Amino acid sequence: RVEPQPSTATTATIGTGSSSGSGTTTPPPSPLPSPSPSPSPYHDDAKVISVGRIIRRRSPSPSKQGKKKRVGGTLGSAGSWSAASCSKQQALQSLLVALVLCVTVFFLAPTSPIHTHAHHDPRARDVHPLVMQGSLAASRPLSRYPRFFGLSNSSFVVRPTADSPVQDTLLLSGSVHYFRLHPGTWADRLRKLKAAGCNTVATYVPWNLHEPRPGEYNFEGIANLLGFLEEAAEVGLFVILRPGPYICAEWDAGGLPSWLLRDPSIVLRSSHVGYMRAVTSWFSRLLPMVASYQYHNGGPIVAMQVENEYGNYGTGDPQYLAQVRDLMLGHGIECVLITADGAHVDSLLGGGVAGALKTVTMRKDPAHVFSELAKVQPDGPAMTSEFWSGWFDSWGAANHSVRPAKTVMSSLEPMLNSGASVNLYMFAGGSHFGLRSGALVHEGKFSPHVTSYDYDAPVTEAGDLTHKFDLIRRAIGTYYPTAAAGLAVANSTKRAFAPVMMSQSASFFSHLDAVTDGPSVAGVAPLNFEHVDLGADAGFVLYSTRLDSYRRHERLTLHSVHDRATVFVDGVFAGIVERDVTAKARDAIFVDVPSDGAVLDILVENLGRINYGAGLHDRKGLLGPVQIGRHALIHNWEHR
Repeated sequence: RVEPQPSTATTATIGTGSSSGSGTTTPPPSPLPSPSPSPSPYHDDAKVISVGRIIRRRSPSPSKQGKKKRVGGTLGSAGSWSAASCSKQQALQSLLVALVLCVTVFFLAPTSPIHTHAHHDPRARDVHPLVMQGSLAASRPLSRYPRFFGLSNSSFVVRPTADSPVQDTLLLSGSVHYFRLHPGTWADRLRKLKAAGCNTVATYVPWNLHEPRPGEYNFEGIANLLGFLEEAAEVGLFVILRPGPYICAEWDAGGLPSWLLRDPSIVLRSSHVGYMRAVTSWFSRLLPMVASYQYHNGGPIVAMQVENEYGNYGTGDPQYLAQVRDLMLGHGIECVLITADGAHVDSLLGGGVAGALKTVTMRKDPAHVFSELAKVQPDGPAMTSEFWSGWFDSWGAANHSVRPAKTVMSSLEPMLNSGASVNLYMFAGGSHFGLRSGALVHEGKFSPHVTSYDYDAPVTEAGDLTHKFDLIRRAIGTYYPTAAAGLAVANSTKRAFAPVMMSQSASFFSHLDAVTDGPSVAGVAPLNFEHVDLGADAGFVLYSTRLDSYRRHERLTLHSVHDRATVFVDGVFAGIVERDVTAKARDAIFVDVPSDGAVLDILVENLGRINYGAGLHDRKGLLGPVQIGRHALIHNWEHR
């Protein structure tokens, strides 16, 4: 990888694409050509490096100029032979050796590699991204398109137009989640990403947001994925799309729809027939929509991710990853495919799939991280698909999670210096709209995430620029100066609202019809949220039954509550039973039952399904029996 020389860099401008009504976008302008009149894109005194549509010229290090020895002479700074010390015989010998080497490489190499500079004729050879290697490589080379984004042996490469040379590039990216922001703020966050010097935006696609019920699809409002892609193209950014089907992301169930759990035998994130049937149906809707937004089709998408951190999951079902990849290929996905896993050899091997570039997720120590990556993938560009700029928050934590800016920069700057591709996760914070936050099991305890997803990101949940943003922009500008780094951006506008005085209230139980969906559902035993007859995804379910006459101060036990139950007897609050969210969590309370019996109401709240690890099959509600006293189990329930 090329080591940048910040002191000699110069800046070129950046163009932007424009949206079209057909679902694809107009190809953005190509990288600016070199000012040199020479027909060769490789100049005597500078090397051209493309960062997306960002061009950087770099002079060679003075210590390295004119010192590379060759047979019969020296290699000058222009890359031409100096014949001062060469005889004619030596020159002929050198020419003969060069010809023999060229012929040998031509006949022995199965696919000619792309060099670290642009070709004189970009159509002279095919560029085969890793996703197309093997049986598909010969029939589907991306270089048949007027423009394309692909892979060489050691770098990403781009040809913005049919008349442009193929150029090395890298991805300087930041994660901005469209589903965590109001659509009216998308352009603002994307402009701030570009103003930081980045050329790419990365986003997940949460399946459960787009298909809340089987066969019912939502692509409106915060779910308007295509609108977000068009905004990215308008700003002039590449896109890395991460469609899962599992995404983690501290999002409810890692983006998997809760209705999958209606099947008691289902095995999520596996080649289980029922699970893959649902994935196939979802991808058959999603992938054709986004295929036309790939870079070679005129859109901004340059890469798509296969699943997410599957090597960290530990189940070892390589057939599953191959099935997900094949679904992508079968629906016209021809851009670069990547996988993302932790920086351990076992994780990278377990989460990899043939035809996809392996990338790493990380917090620090890039030297170690990329050495682990090189053990399993010696070729291909080095990339971290998640470099964590902050961290998320969970209920019960003492403070908001922060990651100091200096700590972030201590890892980011070495990566920029090495020429690695980086995605800042997150670049801009957001919110869990619609009770969509996920949860973890941490140290044996259930740990739900808070509504805010500020993440201590360079751009806050409110859209404000932080000191971390300033340092990142300065660092990127040092190594890869661009006109975009000078874009004018500002903090979001704040409004002051007058105090609102609450003068009235209403009883929850007297307005049940107004706050519940549809008629009540009966069951002998309590039903979980995901049951086909109930179909509750997020929020609350009210469980109601009739208690007969029991002794006063009787123990009421709720076995396996997921996640928080508020108990009422005849409409009067009696206590709370919850999953092991806190050290004070308990599974029983004491209630007083009148001699003539009472109505028992249990309002159960879903605090968020587990989004990472072995607990993904996280059904909600009263999952076990409800018991009063030592032996009596309560039956015959109504659910609303």
